[in-house]
Amino acid sequence: MKFKRRIFCLLLILLVYSAWAVTPVLAHAVLLRSNPQANAILAQPPVQIELFFSEPADETLSNIKVYNTSGGEVDVGDVRVDPSDPTRMTVSLHTIGDGIYTVTWKAVSAIDGHQTTGSFPFAVGNTNPGLLPASQSTTSSNLPISALVAKWLLLASAALLTGQFAFIKFIWHPSLKLNDGETSSSILLPKSWNRLYWIGLAGIGLAFVLGVLAQAGETNGNKLALPWAKETGQVLIGTRLGVLWLIRLALALIGVWLSQHAFGAWKDWAGFAMGLALLFTFSLTSHAATEPHPILPVLDDWVHLIGMSFWFGGLAYLLSGLRSLKGLEAKSRTRLTSTLASRFSNMALVSVLLIGLTGLYSAIL
Repeated sequence: MKFKRRIFCLLLILLVYSAWAVTPVLAHAVLLRSNPQANAILAQPPVQIELFFSEPADETLSNIKVYNTSGGEVDVGDVRVDPSDPTRMTVSLHTIGDGIYTVTWKAVSAIDGHQTTGSFPFAVGNTNPGLLPASQSTTSSNLPISALVAKWLLLASAALLTGQFAFIKFIWHPSLKLNDGETSSSILLPKSWNRLYWIGLAGIGLAFVLGVLAQAGETNGNKLALPWAKETGQVLIGTRLGVLWLIRLALALIGVWLSQHAFGAWKDWAGFAMGLALLFTFSLTSHAATEPHPILPVLDDWVHLIGMSFWFGGLAYLLSGLRSLKGLEAKSRTRLTSTLASRFSNMALVSVLLIGLTGLYSAIL
């Protein structure tokens, strides 16, 4: 009883400390500072607007607009992201006179594709300062439901594709060998597993379409862009995010090609490598990739996803595999089920430890 009370007190202390020590995390391309500053009153008109963000901005999908009080646009339109500092975005201005001007901006992170928008005013010359407080600096971000669905589909589908190899090699086949080596084809490779594999491939394809159209839709102000819209082509061809989406599609097509060949060791390993590569593309668009030194954080995120895939994907194959044992004699089925549950529990424990340790490292970052 005393031991349990001490454990409870320790967990409570850790929880309180975690809440007390929390620090801000700047996810997405958040505006850090600007030149001129928000609500500044300048003696001389600026020749350009400079914005500095917490993450690199994608030049193709981001923009800056500057308006006068009449709603007229006074920027030249030459929005640029500094190649030497991709967190810096600028736009030149036409010659402007005294008055109040409003800067509006849209920044799409070149790393994770999330979009933030905002605006702020500044004044030039002989202007009534009392007019400025009515226009405060604002920043907002929005992740469309379509983007969330695409992300969920990607993760679930990748777990099905990657988890199959781990479950067969470490759980299923060893369990069969320990239980008199049951070798019928319906037991060695249940038909339901082929369906799960194809569901995973179809999920990747659907996530590709939904994710690209959602990204392009954010650019043109819609929930989803049309496949033939100009913005869709810009996302696919002109951005790092589009390249990663195309790589995911290519990996899914490799999976389709592999499924047309007879099962063998080379196919199993090739399919596993395809799944790992797919997971790695997720890590390349994660918040870990925005770290100043991203190698270890990205690898940490990748291992985190591998642990998730082994647990979640393996669970799907365990539940569907148990149904294929219905034709076995009751005693043999009970013994095999017990072995499978025991071995899967061990793999699940390792997976959860990976998820916990890598999650802790991410929390520290």
